Amino acid sequence: MVTGKMPRVSICKSYEFSAGHWLPNVPDGHPCKRQHGHNYKVEIIATGEMEQRGGWLVDFAELDNWVKPIIAQLDHQMLNDILPNPTAEWLAWWIHSRIPVKVSLVVRVWETPKCYAETKGQLPEWLREELGWTIDSSH
Repeated sequence: MVTGKMPRVSICKSYEFSAGHWLPNVPDGHPCKRQHGHNYKVEIIATGEMEQRGGWLVDFAELDNWVKPIIAQLDHQMLNDILPNPTAEWLAWWIHSRIPVKVSLVVRVWETPKCYAETKGQLPEWLREELGWTIDSSH
């Protein structure tokens, strides 16, 4: 049995989905004002102390149980039906707010192979409440 503090590690798992959107808050004439689509890549990066018993941070299968249903909600959808302003930044927070993991979490949403947005820290509780975003712990 290991005694003392366990080392910190990070794990990452990637997911993909395709969806359409348009950005309502950009100026007229901006290319993103028109409806278009992306093949999104989502990376979930969890960081924390390894668990002594299992020797891991989070079981990848458990991460799948949380994330795959979220990705299924987005795949082949019009993101404007889900988020009023579906930027990569808001999409990353929307995904982050639905993962009930108890370790430090980064959600990285790639819109293109060269462009991504990622979450840092936690979404402030007042903003989570204002947006009506609650963590679904049923998974």
